[in-house]
Amino acid sequence: MDAGPRPDPLEGIRISSHRVERIAVRAREASHTLSAWALVVETDAGPGTIACVEPTPDATFWRGDGVFLGWTRERLVAAWDALRASEPAPEATPDLPQLG
Repeated sequence: MDAGPRPDPLEGIRISSHRVERIAVRAREASHTLSAWALVVETDAGPGTIACVEPTPDATFWRGDGVFLGWTRERLVAAWDALRASEPAPEATPDLPQLG
C-alpha cells in the first residue's frame, strides 16, 4: 500500500549554503573520541548542524543542533539525504598515464 508522497523534511527552511565536514565527538558511554560527519547549514532562520556518528558498523546516531534541534531521527536522516542529493557531482579525476 502506497502512503503517498513523503513530506519535504526541509519544508519552511530556506538553505543558503551547506557543507560536509569531519568532526570529533565524545559520547557519554565511550572512553575515547569518535569521528563523525557533520552537515553544516546556513539558513534564513540561522545556522544548523546535523551530525552522523557511526561508532560501530551496526549503530548510527544522529544529532541536530541549531535549526535542527529537537528534530526526530527520521526527519534528520531525510534532511541529510535531501541536502546530500542536491550537491553537485564531484569532478572526474584526470587519467594519469602509468609510467615504468
